[in-house]
Amino acid sequence: GGGVISITLAPWQVEVEEVIPPVAGGEPMVFICGGSILSTTKVLTAAHCVFNESKQVPAADIFVNAGTSDYKKAEPESELVNVSAIRVHPDYAPDPGATEDIPDDVAVLELERALVPGPAISPIELAPAGSALPEGTAVDVAGFGEENPLTALNGTLNSIGMTLVSSHEC
Repeated sequence: GGGVISITLAPWQVEVEEVIPPVAGGEPMVFICGGSILSTTKVLTAAHCVFNESKQVPAADIFVNAGTSDYKKAEPESELVNVSAIRVHPDYAPDPGATEDIPDDVAVLELERALVPGPAISPIELAPAGSALPEGTAVDVAGFGEENPLTALNGTLNSIGMTLVSSHEC
């Protein structure tokens, strides 16, 4: 039900890439996640995106691609920035065999250099502390995620409208 959008409609959205070094002369693998720009030097992502099995990946093996509507194509306004440090929620416990969501699955990436803000790169506006949108509020969700479990990611930024449910139901 969603569709492709321009990065200017969700300029806080980034692609997070973890490069997994090759094994026995093979090709390196790339693990792709999404993230949200918190500031010009900090990006929020899922903690599981910075782990390979149960081991945290070195910051040097992760980079952020900001300002792109399609991470598979070079775009003039996009920026590729290396990550210099990773801060994982202290209560996050990785479990590669988990069949349910793992609590506290959040990490903050510190970038080697600041992003240059513009129409395609901008921090997400955070809600005031203690505020909450009521159940039933219409929201848009954006990301580079899987559209079809039977096909590979195509690189495009997508958005879909949803309705908020209680955290218990979620």
